[in-house]
Amino acid sequence: VEYMAIKVNGIITGSDQYAAGIETYASRSEIHHVYVEDHGETQNISYSPRGIFCDHRTTAGFDIHDNILVKCHQGIGFDFVGLSTANPEKSLIYNNFIQHERSPGTKAPYAIHLAKTRNVDIYNNQIISDNGRGIMCDGYGQGVERGTDYITVYDNRIDLQYTVIASEGQYVENNVFGIYDRYSSGNNTFRNNVIIVDNLTGGATACVYVGSDGIDPRMYNLVFEGNTMVVWDSGEDVSAVRYAVADEVSVINNSYIADPFSMGNWAYHHDGGIRDLTESGNTEITTTGYTPAKPTGIAITRFFDSYFLIWDDNLEKGESQTYEYYVYRDGQKLDISRRGGTFFVDIDVSGSHTYSISAVNLAGVEGVRSNTVSTNDAKSGWAGVPRVKQINTPSNLRIQN
Repeated sequence: VEYMAIKVNGIITGSDQYAAGIETYASRSEIHHVYVEDHGETQNISYSPRGIFCDHRTTAGFDIHDNILVKCHQGIGFDFVGLSTANPEKSLIYNNFIQHERSPGTKAPYAIHLAKTRNVDIYNNQIISDNGRGIMCDGYGQGVERGTDYITVYDNRIDLQYTVIASEGQYVENNVFGIYDRYSSGNNTFRNNVIIVDNLTGGATACVYVGSDGIDPRMYNLVFEGNTMVVWDSGEDVSAVRYAVADEVSVINNSYIADPFSMGNWAYHHDGGIRDLTESGNTEITTTGYTPAKPTGIAITRFFDSYFLIWDDNLEKGESQTYEYYVYRDGQKLDISRRGGTFFVDIDVSGSHTYSISAVNLAGVEGVRSNTVSTNDAKSGWAGVPRVKQINTPSNLRIQN
């Protein structure tokens, strides 16, 4: 499935909890260069609406890349992928732009959600979430001996902000997690991700959360290495990394702005806490006050009545602490959550407008605005999107017993 634009409307009710812009149960499916804008409304459905949903219990081998997924409660959902085989073909999720929003009262508002899934690499994705979460490795459920495993998550950008307090539906949750590894058997690696979380609701906040919330077997062999983790605002329960139940966990060479790492003491979880924990080389970030450079390479494309903006990354200019950008429409700064990465989708826009952006570093210093682009000059569809540079190729080749 390639080079398409899909806009979803309507009300999702009853048991139709798997509604998505694209849904596939065919192994080795490749979905790329698809724009999905999902305005579907739910009535306490568990996971919908999704942008892309994949399900295959044996062969798997999905290849999901270079898509733009907007408004979805979940951007990409995997369920039962490789569940029924010991060594399914590797699935890949990479180079996707996901700007998603939580549907009130609906469960699991993740940009990328893996449930009951094996052998997946997730890399080079850019995630922006309004009142939603980042990436979840969700296992087979409470008390099940095996969970989501052999997942490698690296070089992703995750930028989350909660501003609306949940007050309705079955799932009244105000907790924000950048990466959540829950119920998994283990053998999962999380490396070189940038995770920035801003929670204004008073809920629990963590860039990385390791653990389960049921009586489950312990997870094992989990690696968190070289990640950048920033918590801006928060409630009472804050940490860069939070542990609950696991064995053989390595947390090494990460940098962070947050309260210190914390360890849960959940006595009913197989004696609680964590065994064989390695922590080393984790350092708190000291912000610097340089002025970021003027962003370059800004381009604009139209999909339906929405405009996709993309620009070059100031990090590649040697600005090690430039992680966020402001977006200006017609010279006025948009009142939107912090924008990380190098893209933004302005949804349901009428009339003619101009856009520019500015870079902001971790010290809050804003640089000069970029050149402007106009909706009058926007090309329509995928012909107007610059080719995204693939920074890395799949890594961590291994033989799975």
